[in-house]
Amino acid sequence: MPDKILQVCPGIPTVVTEDAATARQGVAWYVAFYLVMMGPIYRRALARLGFEKEVEAMLAANANRNPAIVPDEAEGLLEQLAIYGTPEQAREQLERWYDAGADMPLLALGPNLSSGEIDFVLQAFRNAPNPGHIA
Repeated sequence: MPDKILQVCPGIPTVVTEDAATARQGVAWYVAFYLVMMGPIYRRALARLGFEKEVEAMLAANANRNPAIVPDEAEGLLEQLAIYGTPEQAREQLERWYDAGADMPLLALGPNLSSGEIDFVLQAFRNAPNPGHIA
């Protein structure tokens, strides 16, 4: 019998580049896109979790429906919802997801990546520690 009845497998928007600012820009688009363009489900869920002010700030900043802006008052959403940055930063963030109880984080990569960009992300996590949460 498994120790856990339920496995936690969050889908996490993930952007890893050599430059942290470029990764942040990419993940800002990703998070803004979901909040602005994907209907109310994500907005409602985040509001129920206490992020109503952040969601409202995101909607106001992206009112033109060309999402890519994360205003200062919503910056914390990126830390809560995504993995991004340099390879080292991304590995540290992945570790926090494990520490928070994720059994198998699913890293969701952005659209239109080249094979080289995908390989860069894979290499970034190749030697990431697996805390043993996955059976």
